[in-house]
Amino acid sequence: MNIAEYSVRRPITVTIAVAACLLFGFLSLSRIGLDLLPEMNLPMAVVVTVYPNADPETVDSLITVPVERSLKSARNIKAVTSTSMENVSVSLAEFNWGSDLGSMQEEIRAGMDRIRYQLPEGVQDPIVSLIDPSQLPLMMLTVGAAGDLGEVTRVAREIVKPEIERVDGVAGVSISGGADRVIAVEYDHEKLADAGLSPLLLQQLIALQNLSVPAGVVVDDGVRYQTRVGAKFRSAEEISSLTIGMNTRPREPETDQPKLGGLMGLSFLMPSFLTTIGDVATVEERFQKTEGYARVDGNSSVMLLVYKQSGQNTVTTARRVNQVLDRLLDSRNDISVAHVFDQSTYITRSINDLTSNLVIGAVLAITVLYVFLRHVGSTLIVAVSIPLSVVFAFVLMYAGKLSVNLMTLGGLALGIGMLVDNSIVVLESIYRRQELGDPPRTAAVNGTREVGAAIVGSTMTTVGVFVPVLFIQGMVGSIFRDLAMTVTFSLLASLAVALTVVPLLASMLARLGGGAAPKGFSDAVAASSGFELRYSGRWTLIASYERALVWTLRNRRAVLALVGAAVAAAIVAYPHLGVELFKDMDMGRVDVSLHMPAGTPTDVTNQVSMLLESKLVEMPGVEHVTAEVGSTGGDDFLAMASNAGANSAAISVALLREGPVQTPVAQAADFVRAAIAETQEEYPDLECTVDTSGYGGLTGGPGDLFGTRGA
Repeated sequence: MNIAEYSVRRPITVTIAVAACLLFGFLSLSRIGLDLLPEMNLPMAVVVTVYPNADPETVDSLITVPVERSLKSARNIKAVTSTSMENVSVSLAEFNWGSDLGSMQEEIRAGMDRIRYQLPEGVQDPIVSLIDPSQLPLMMLTVGAAGDLGEVTRVAREIVKPEIERVDGVAGVSISGGADRVIAVEYDHEKLADAGLSPLLLQQLIALQNLSVPAGVVVDDGVRYQTRVGAKFRSAEEISSLTIGMNTRPREPETDQPKLGGLMGLSFLMPSFLTTIGDVATVEERFQKTEGYARVDGNSSVMLLVYKQSGQNTVTTARRVNQVLDRLLDSRNDISVAHVFDQSTYITRSINDLTSNLVIGAVLAITVLYVFLRHVGSTLIVAVSIPLSVVFAFVLMYAGKLSVNLMTLGGLALGIGMLVDNSIVVLESIYRRQELGDPPRTAAVNGTREVGAAIVGSTMTTVGVFVPVLFIQGMVGSIFRDLAMTVTFSLLASLAVALTVVPLLASMLARLGGGAAPKGFSDAVAASSGFELRYSGRWTLIASYERALVWTLRNRRAVLALVGAAVAAAIVAYPHLGVELFKDMDMGRVDVSLHMPAGTPTDVTNQVSMLLESKLVEMPGVEHVTAEVGSTGGDDFLAMASNAGANSAAISVALLREGPVQTPVAQAADFVRAAIAETQEEYPDLECTVDTSGYGGLTGGPGDLFGTRGA
């Protein structure tokens, strides 16, 4: 008993199996994550070293050169590319494919530790990180609260940031912009000298009093207490009242009366008075701004950059973050959080568009089938096989740990046209057996048996084309492996459906080519089939094909000439085709990297940025315009590498993707370039780069580089 005969003889068993597969398929679909692209483990690492207040030449000679030397000594290093900018050195190391990225990262960190003593004082520890798309911000948020910018910064750092960092799947949150609360001590030189102190000694006295260290355990009445010695300053008043010395001169109002001790020369007999910091300095709380500016729509703002963990699903993580923010905003009416951009929004929109196109493609495939088959029953059988194969493919995708992304959905869309091939071949064989006089059940078994080996071989041949893709190394293999696996899964699912479900459904019809139906579910189908055979015009279509075929055979030279001309035209056109890994995608963002000449102060760069921002907010279809000028205090390596210089700024234009006004990203980029040209009329030294990829500029640009080297 073959599989088709088993399906026909055990319809209930097959129906239950199909229902179970459908259940597993929908469960798998609900648990498969959504992402833009497949997860890629790129064999690259970046080393970012910050040297505050250093010019590009100094950074290159004192930082970049020893870092490069250490990187080149590591194993499996393919190439090293370095960029020296104001305040920061960025070195990109590329490994050989197949290298253990974890061990390579540890080896590079060990090398950085070995050269740490060679770096000048004031240099921050080098940051080593693997290049991973997950390191790009998942979303950017702007925080608002009652009070000044310092209070907003406190709310963002102490309330909003910890809540987001506790979300499962979030790797970290970086704060950009804002102002930090500090206690400033401004001393008077003369008073400090009269007290017998120097600025360095004053600094050391404050530091020594601002300590809190463990002092052991005390047991009292059977209760064990942990003790500490010292305390941390909590206010400006505590620092102001700190005693720093003794003074024999009393602090009393100046009068015209001579002091008794001074008249008698007996000052050593005068009592001593305590000298506090408040006597020699002014102590006050203030907010210390970062060495840069952060704005949203022209207003100073505190921005939060949320990063997801590697391997975590983008859409799921973003949904969890939004749920936490909703709960926080419901409980705190004094806090507001707005989304500047969110990767998951674009991903969801792209997946929905591709899904709708996939459905439309399936409907068109079924329509074309009906035009040629001219039979409702046959068309319905093939139509049922398409969604069944797709749902079964989701089960295999979940087992293969694939996500729903552009590549997997592209694989399903590619497979939609091939899903019907096996079913059509089986149906045609069953129809032929019916024409030879076999009853429907016998025709279903015999027809499937006759072509079973052929469709298995045909499917395996097609699968064999995609199998080698699974073994391709490099970025191409990482990206297209999901597509190959999805096409393979969908074809195997369609094969299973063609050998089981199709013969079962065909056996339930009286005749695939028409005739009377004895009972039940075949009545309506069979009734319409006779009408179709009389009025469908199917024979007209066949006659047209026969006439075209006869003309082709009679004019073989002309046909061969046309084919040759087409081949020649393709050969001539091929060199003129563009080559790129991915076509530009409309992610609803235009990023601008702004650069002034090296040495330009932050305030001047800020003026240029504000002028350009004022032009960009007037563009139709703009949702937000964000700007980061100079060093905005971001504590992630991308923030350090991208806008650490006082002469640089990063501007991002987020476009509306809902509502009546939606500007295409290409048109928005043209508007941005025009705005840059207008700004350059006032600032001729301004240089900008425009990026429409949606990922922003991650490397330095013209005007702020000392040099870029590759090895």
